[in-house]
Amino acid sequence: YEEVAKHLSEKEITGIRSLADKSIILEKDKKRFYPGGQLASQVLGFIGSNGSTVTGRYGLERYYNETLARDGGGNTSSFFADLFLKPGAALLSDSAREGALVTTIEPTVQGFLERVLLEDVLKKYDAASASGIVMNPKTGEIYAMATMPTFDPNNFSKEKNQSVFTNPLVDGVYEMGSIVKPLTLAAGIDSGVITANTTYDDKGFRIINTKRIANFDGKARGVVPMQEILNQSLNTGTMFVMDRLGKDKFREYFKAYGLGKETGIDLPNESVGDIRNLESPRDIEYATASFGQGISMTPIGTIRALASLGNGGVLVTPHVVKRTEYGIGPSRDFVASGEKRVLKKETSAEISRMLTVVV
Repeated sequence: YEEVAKHLSEKEITGIRSLADKSIILEKDKKRFYPGGQLASQVLGFIGSNGSTVTGRYGLERYYNETLARDGGGNTSSFFADLFLKPGAALLSDSAREGALVTTIEPTVQGFLERVLLEDVLKKYDAASASGIVMNPKTGEIYAMATMPTFDPNNFSKEKNQSVFTNPLVDGVYEMGSIVKPLTLAAGIDSGVITANTTYDDKGFRIINTKRIANFDGKARGVVPMQEILNQSLNTGTMFVMDRLGKDKFREYFKAYGLGKETGIDLPNESVGDIRNLESPRDIEYATASFGQGISMTPIGTIRALASLGNGGVLVTPHVVKRTEYGIGPSRDFVASGEKRVLKKETSAEISRMLTVVV
């Protein structure tokens, strides 16, 4: 300014100032900015106008709306501006209830997961969508959670298909199929009805309630140990384990895994699985459930159950917020609730060993 002013007369400077006074209007504007762009967008969500108010829509923005909301006055900040670069940066506020969220999301892991889903799944197989979760099985901290296709929360209004805003890993319910098999074998080991060395005669199929249920390729393997049920994903094998358990014990374990209940994850619209077929008197319902068909569950509910196989046998609480930091008062760390033991430590160690052999 000083350099330019050297070349202007006093009259010209006065004229410019007068023009500026009439032309420049300063107004306060509150706006969210998400520096990660598409990164973890379904986890973060976004804010939008709901008539006369601005509220959180989807993700953390909705679940923690009261904490993240700002009711005006003073300077405003971008609430997620330092989310990835400087986790834990507090946002100044005049209200004790206003706070900033420090998430469990690890940007490097999140970015890696999103690239894998996009390049190695979505494009490679021409899939309609692809989703994945990376969770610490001991703590329930979610390091990455993503669904492709995704969106940029800075420009969400440009999206034609609003389904990209939802999080099917939390609100979607599916028949999970063969990844349920380790849960069945773990139940059998835990109850003592089988060991890793137990064998059965695999004939390739079985007739249950007049229905023929076969292995994926219809082939028989003969006499094989329990390890081969996991190695080769044998439907007849999990049916064998379920028979050893009995309907009541099988149902008891699958309920203990929490497959028909909410996990308590701190994201909105969590659905619950449907395992009502395990109340049926028909043998076929239990046979198919042993390999993940005829019952449904959420992906987050499934990963919580599977985590118990590798963490010593405990159901943890999945979560994406590590800590809430307030402008006034101390911060509040996440405190797990409702954790319970579903398997013996020895069972967890044994099924983990068997799954390592599979890999």
